[in-house]
Amino acid sequence: MASRSFDRIAVISADCHAGPRRTSDYAPYVDPDFRSRFEEWVEQEENATHNMFGSPIPESTGDRNADFRAQQLLSLSSLGLPDEVVERQIATIYQKESNIAGAWDSKLRLEALESDGIAGEVIHPDGVFGARAPFLSFGVAADPELEGAGKRIYNRWLADLCAEAPDRRAGIIQISLHDVDEALREIKRSRNEGLSGGVAFSGLRAGSGLPGYHDARYDPIWSCCEELDLTVTHHGGTPIADVGLYGGDPHVFAALSSVETGFISRRPFYFFVFGGVFDRHPKLRLVLTESFASWVPQMLQELDSLVDQFWMTGVRHRLTMLPSEYWKKHCYAGASFLSRHEAEQRHEIGLDNLLWGADYPHVEGTYPYSRESFRTSLAGLPEADIRKILGENAARVYGFDLAALESAAKAFGPTFQEISAPLPFEERPSDSDYIGAAFRR
Repeated sequence: MASRSFDRIAVISADCHAGPRRTSDYAPYVDPDFRSRFEEWVEQEENATHNMFGSPIPESTGDRNADFRAQQLLSLSSLGLPDEVVERQIATIYQKESNIAGAWDSKLRLEALESDGIAGEVIHPDGVFGARAPFLSFGVAADPELEGAGKRIYNRWLADLCAEAPDRRAGIIQISLHDVDEALREIKRSRNEGLSGGVAFSGLRAGSGLPGYHDARYDPIWSCCEELDLTVTHHGGTPIADVGLYGGDPHVFAALSSVETGFISRRPFYFFVFGGVFDRHPKLRLVLTESFASWVPQMLQELDSLVDQFWMTGVRHRLTMLPSEYWKKHCYAGASFLSRHEAEQRHEIGLDNLLWGADYPHVEGTYPYSRESFRTSLAGLPEADIRKILGENAARVYGFDLAALESAAKAFGPTFQEISAPLPFEERPSDSDYIGAAFRR
């Protein structure tokens, strides 16, 4: 990775998403052995009459944008959002399909990110609400074989998207933990096809039959990532083991899942430390993405204290470092929609361990107000710190060439002077309370 100083800042979002909204877009990427199963899945998706909370999906009116708005209205309402929030989102982001088509359209995607000052991106799956890789529901499939097949299909589609802007896109390879040999083949194949963003592994769901992340069966995967210099990533919002306890009330569902997903999202760190994964794989890098970052300092203090307790003697003797030292060496917080409070904690979190993310094109992200968000969370910080958080750390972790991003940064990247100007509350966009989390406290 070459490093160079620009007048403007080369912003890299460590958390973006992409994926086709229409299931038929995946057809050219399907393994022949799964063609019939794929066609059955497409038919099931097209004939679906209920969403996740049991509300009927409206029939087509023949007006593409009207159909789009009706489907989004149903999806947003089913999540328990107040009517005023739903109405504002339908009138803005979900007014027409082209507003979110950057999830699958390369040209529109570049235009959207450039307007937000973003030069490079790390791409995760699930481009828009309800979109997912074939055969999957919330990251996993009922059939482990289908889970692996669906992720292969997605990886092939993503490789083509990344190939249209290879210096600016780092696609993350999706794998199934059920078949380690197949996972290794998929990692090597996808890396050869241009996916450079590393490897993602799903959250573990109760009843999956899989052991914890520290189990030796996964060691070949971590070794492969070390050999290929690929970062491993665990994304927030992955399967929650106790989701069945939440019930059918969408308001309660949203609240409980929002609270508990944070713990689930950072579980791999606990397993990797106490299970010896980092000791067995000293070059491994782990990113916990879209899981905020304010929890890191307190968590590290608690763990460092915990290992001193007498009941931890057996594990303590196996560790070569304190948990906080493992974090500093191996781990990164993908603090999507960074808050001002987290920016002020940057040294406790680890200035070199903090990544920024827009979460584009998800409605909870900073788009289209990333520039304003920079001013809210980062104004007044030293220029060197801002450059690290907004791009240099991600370039190092995910292998971007900053020199290759220079022309993009010069064309539309924010200047340090722009970011240094605090954004007065009265200048915040009028709809910022209804879309996105660009101004999260």
